[in-house]
Amino acid sequence: MINKKIFSYLIIAVISFVVAFMLIGKNKPSIVVKNTTKIVTDTIRDTIPKPYAVKEIKNKIVKLAIHDTIGNIDSANVDIPITQKTYKDSSYKVVISGYDPTLDSIEIYRKTIYQIKTITKFKDRNRWNIGPVIGYGMTEKGWHPFFGIGITYNIFR
Repeated sequence: MINKKIFSYLIIAVISFVVAFMLIGKNKPSIVVKNTTKIVTDTIRDTIPKPYAVKEIKNKIVKLAIHDTIGNIDSANVDIPITQKTYKDSSYKVVISGYDPTLDSIEIYRKTIYQIKTITKFKDRNRWNIGPVIGYGMTEKGWHPFFGIGITYNIFR
């Protein structure tokens, strides 16, 4: 049978090991990188600007119906000028064309993407530590279990 004293030392050793493992916990990585993406949509509303450039592209001949005062319907060929207008700013460029085209309104939806990179660095643990030590050692009375405070060196990082 196992001596009661040795059994009590083994129980204390196991309990101390479990408590120490729970207090120390798992090793944390020394560097943690976290990427975050944030998308923001900006709306830009502009007043109706003056055209930057106006040019006549072509003339289009269209047949139009003409009503006279007696009730007769006739048709005539009409030459319609097609123009192109360009509106330009540092944030947009708009080109419209047609017969007497006008720009009623303009809204620009800009997406801005922010990439945020967070780097967290944890302090590395020392290899040398002072703390509770449990083991089996040689004393004046022979080999006995040992429990006390000692200096340890951690060979695994």
